[in-house]
Amino acid sequence: AGMTEIWNPYTQMKGLNGYPEVVSGKAEYLQLADGRRVIDSVSSWRAVIHGYAHPRLDKVLIEQSRVIANIDRLQAAVTAKGLRLRPHAKTLKSTRVARWHLDRGAVGICCAKLDEAKIFAENGVENIRLPYPLNPSNAPLLLTLQDQSRISFIVDHLGVAQQWSELMQRHRRIAEVLIKVDVGFHRCGIDPNAPGVFDFIRSVND
Repeated sequence: AGMTEIWNPYTQMKGLNGYPEVVSGKAEYLQLADGRRVIDSVSSWRAVIHGYAHPRLDKVLIEQSRVIANIDRLQAAVTAKGLRLRPHAKTLKSTRVARWHLDRGAVGICCAKLDEAKIFAENGVENIRLPYPLNPSNAPLLLTLQDQSRISFIVDHLGVAQQWSELMQRHRRIAEVLIKVDVGFHRCGIDPNAPGVFDFIRSVND
């Protein structure tokens, strides 16, 4: 893992141009590659607070390495199939993990609600999809988020789609929407076998 990936929660040295090469660490001591054994007295480093080789820190760093490796494998598998990856924030729960995905080729992320999307947009995620129908009462927040990120959402009702169209025209904006199809869970989405389904699709497209 590189400088942008290693967890540095307490350090002010993240922008440093390289670190001294450290062979090992124990408690407050560092064993350097050149043979010196020194005391780490930089008070902002996590090891001064917790000590080197602290089991809980070791566990977190190992888990982080596993997460990054899993993301690499997932992205490679998706890319090999000629598909695009858009992970869901409900499994990430972290803007940093989202960034790891994006840096490795994900096209964006999904969020369950606009409040969640707001957090990711404010932290630099530029392509966010809400894979659920969105009530037009959320227009003020959506319009704000459009200034920060590319936002797309779902429609499955013609009346709601028309309301969004009117709102966007009033604010001289464009809403990027997708039509959700009910695949059998009956939570939301249009019935693909219902009469007039193609008329609905054409109306939304217009």
